[in-house]
Amino acid sequence: MFVAIETSGDWCSVAVGDAEHHDYAGEKLGQGHSKIVLGLIDQLLEARGQHVSDAKAIIFSSGPGSFTGLRIGCGVAQGLGFGLNIPLVAVPTLEVLACRFKGQGSLRVPIVALFDARMGELYGCVFPDDVAGTNDSKVVRDFLTTPFVANADQIAHHLSQAGIEEFFAVGNAWGLGLTSLDLLAEKAVEQDFKAYPRADNLLVLGIDRYKRGETVCASSAAPIYVRNNVALDSQAQQLLREQNRLAREP
Repeated sequence: MFVAIETSGDWCSVAVGDAEHHDYAGEKLGQGHSKIVLGLIDQLLEARGQHVSDAKAIIFSSGPGSFTGLRIGCGVAQGLGFGLNIPLVAVPTLEVLACRFKGQGSLRVPIVALFDARMGELYGCVFPDDVAGTNDSKVVRDFLTTPFVANADQIAHHLSQAGIEEFFAVGNAWGLGLTSLDLLAEKAVEQDFKAYPRADNLLVLGIDRYKRGETVCASSAAPIYVRNNVALDSQAQQLLREQNRLAREP
């Protein structure tokens, strides 16, 4: 049995079980993950007639995402890991988000996962990296196939440089009304801007990593922030709001 904790965004969700049989619970909070995450875990365990001490590992969404949410998820995972003396499994959040379009028949096109990072930027990553376009530039490949933070124009430029002509688009960034992404979305085979990282997908991905031996001890676990600048002063926030308003006007 495994426990998965997803607190990287507006949704707080947990999953308990194994890859084939697991239970899920989640709630859209915006903030306040710390108030319910342990209660959700207890609720699922009680329904299954199990105890947290039955867990082989604790799986957590490692980021990028909300700084507060990531710290809460990692902290809870560390606390359980220390208390139970079991390993942790860290799974990048964008990989969890990309699960929305994993296994889409025979289509071999990349999944472009993007979600709002605030402050005029977006978090993103392209999956799978073995079909992420035809450009041979290592700079372009490295930018796209590892978690990044950038503005919409930069992302559109790099995707164009990579020669990506068809793709699945997933994440709330595609619904922000940003001109660069709206034009790019016309190439998407399918898009879902309402999808969010879910703990049940996190659980399955984490178990695969656990089987490959990709675990960390509780003392070594840490979120992937990608961006170090976590806040803007009031003047910068006002300027950014004005820029965003102008960008959305026809």
